[in-house]
Amino acid sequence: KSSVTEKAGKTTVYAFHHEGNNHDQERHFCSACGTTLYWYLSTAPELVGIAGGCFADNGLPEPTDSYTHSKKEAWLTLPATWKVSPK
Repeated sequence: KSSVTEKAGKTTVYAFHHEGNNHDQERHFCSACGTTLYWYLSTAPELVGIAGGCFADNGLPEPTDSYTHSKKEAWLTLPATWKVSPK
């Protein structure tokens, strides 16, 4: 989280309590176009989720975690090395 730097622009924040996961979420959207940019979860305060489509450069490192694994499509498989959240 401390390694993330905002470059420019204002965001609109949508904050809510997710009953199913029992945590608070704070989602930041582009104020001009509504694109999801990043989010915070109260259950992982040291992390920030960043939408993959927000990166302009190629060469993103491979993800290591799946936090919404239970909601993936049945045909999708993830690498065995990824840490999978039980929810």
